[in-house]
Amino acid sequence: MKKKRVSETIVQIFSANQGFSLRTVCVALVSAGLLTAPAVYGDSGQWQAQFAPEVDSVRQPRDPLRIFLPDDFDASKIGQLRLVLDKVDMTQVMRIEGRQLILEPGRPLKYGQHMIALLEKVGAKTLERGSWPFEVRQSDAVREMMFSSKATLNIKQRASDRGYDENDLPEHRAQADGAIKTKGRVSGKDWQVKAKANFIYNSLPELTPAGRREFDIGKFQVQGNYQNLGFNIGDHRLEPEGLLIKRFRRRGISSRFKSKDKRLMADVFAMRTGRVVGLSEGLGFSDPENRTLGGGITFQPFIGTPEKLSLTTTYLSGKTANSDDFATISGGLKTDTNAWSVAARSTVMDKRLYIAGEYARARQNATNGLADTNDDAVNLLVRYRPKTEYRIAGSPVKTSLGLQYLKVGDQFESPANAALAVDRELVAFVAKAQWVGLTTSLYLASEEDNVDGTKSLPTRRKDVYKLATRYKPKVSTGDMDKEPWYGQPTYNVELRRTKEETVNQPNPGGLDIDNRIQDISVFARFNHSRWNGLVRYKVGWLDDFSDFNPDTKNQLFELEADVSISDRFSLSSRAQYNLISTTGEPDSSTVIVGLTGDIELIPSRLDLNLDYEISDTRLLDNSESTRDNILSANLNWQAIPARSNKPGLSFWLQVSHQSFNDKVFDDADLNQNQVFVGATLSWPYRFPVGN
Repeated sequence: MKKKRVSETIVQIFSANQGFSLRTVCVALVSAGLLTAPAVYGDSGQWQAQFAPEVDSVRQPRDPLRIFLPDDFDASKIGQLRLVLDKVDMTQVMRIEGRQLILEPGRPLKYGQHMIALLEKVGAKTLERGSWPFEVRQSDAVREMMFSSKATLNIKQRASDRGYDENDLPEHRAQADGAIKTKGRVSGKDWQVKAKANFIYNSLPELTPAGRREFDIGKFQVQGNYQNLGFNIGDHRLEPEGLLIKRFRRRGISSRFKSKDKRLMADVFAMRTGRVVGLSEGLGFSDPENRTLGGGITFQPFIGTPEKLSLTTTYLSGKTANSDDFATISGGLKTDTNAWSVAARSTVMDKRLYIAGEYARARQNATNGLADTNDDAVNLLVRYRPKTEYRIAGSPVKTSLGLQYLKVGDQFESPANAALAVDRELVAFVAKAQWVGLTTSLYLASEEDNVDGTKSLPTRRKDVYKLATRYKPKVSTGDMDKEPWYGQPTYNVELRRTKEETVNQPNPGGLDIDNRIQDISVFARFNHSRWNGLVRYKVGWLDDFSDFNPDTKNQLFELEADVSISDRFSLSSRAQYNLISTTGEPDSSTVIVGLTGDIELIPSRLDLNLDYEISDTRLLDNSESTRDNILSANLNWQAIPARSNKPGLSFWLQVSHQSFNDKVFDDADLNQNQVFVGATLSWPYRFPVGN
């Protein structure tokens, strides 16, 4: 004990003195035996090793880890030792120097808590000779700090333009634009803050997303947590999702509390109902006429098996002022909504059965001279994965089944789920089977509107059938000697049929819908180490038995191929043929062919991109026929290549030519040429360097 206290005192003395090397002192103390735990290794075989403390104030990601063996350790038994770091055996890479076992991380350790242990294999037993938790930190103040950014500034001049109407061109021939993408992270033992933001610059303010100022912000987000509390500020997506909230990514603030046992979670939020871009709206939710407030509580009663039952209740109150900010089913009129929902989810039977149900109710308060309305929605979902495993040719067949029931009233509306289609009752069934590289799925659905059964309104039904098959055989890739010339293929076949009809029409002379839409899609994709390609054919039919719309047939054939001819030259080609046949009208066809070449003239310095595309559109009776040719060339010279934390500068030249030829109306022909010269300044920055 005296030795330990003396060593601690000496370390403190030398830590306070900047003129000495603490690492040298620690090694000297270890050699003198002052930092080594008293050896108890003897006939009983009981002994303990000692883990060296940090030689600096904090342990860094690449610092070597040192373990000291007792003075009387039997060196012949060194082969019985095992060094384990974070449950991974690192014995093969450790180094032995006298009584020291040294492990130098092959890659930087992550910031945070780690565990290292020394084990000894004695006969059939494995004895622990010491285990030590340690922390990797960036500094005394924080565990980890990181910041990175990528700034780009483009300056260009329109050197030439021929064949354009002056009213179609910007007033200024010179223009500058750029962007800065930033992200950062700082964390401690039980807290973390992350942030990211995109900044936009354009010398022509009317071309920025908000159209107000030259320099503006795009999207930004600050996310943090402290123990059981978390928050989000800026543009982010709300959770949990359901009937009231779905794909709702807006600007605002939200916070979440999670209990220590993770069984209770509570969320609150204040978000802008409509989308917003730029600095002018700040955090976005300051406008009471365009704001959605709410929160939710989730409770999982079963400790250890939270998946068995999860109960969630959600409430929100939202307003939207106009269609410029938010598209609603009310046609963009002002809305004022209060809504709530309760949901339950359960996964049982060894996680093979999933059951979820949700009920929601929404009240539309009187606006735009309309009366208050109330309506509800319900959603039930069941997914089942059979335990019985079938085998074909020795390989298992995995199957899953799903069933959904959804009913949404015609007056139901949630400001945080504008995409939810209303006035419909849906029953859907899905089945999926997987065998080796073959996956097949079947989807059947039947949907009706007029869910409230209003006698004065027609009732329509839509039936959907979809069958999709995907086959990806296992082939050897990556090895040129074993890889087949066609690479890794993937084959897809998809059939879809939709039938819509009016099943009840109470209004004489009303429109009776009766149509059928069918399409078949077949495509194959090939990925090779030197090339990849795609072949696709799709044909679709619209048969309108009510004769309200003409019957049509649409055929599309596509080819794509990318070939790496050498390390400095690659080609990309595309071809598309589209034929549309419409009853009572002449057939129309469109042919598009394109070719792109990328040439590295001087490695990492000078490259050239060439692109040519021709588009031919015509009616087969020759009443219309046009051809469009587009040729562009981009020459880029990396004068100063951008490197880590060092800016780069490149100069470029862009030339484009477009000719439009109308074979029927000669006065519609166009020939246009443009030339741009410019420079791009880029600066990638990262702190700390190398992380």
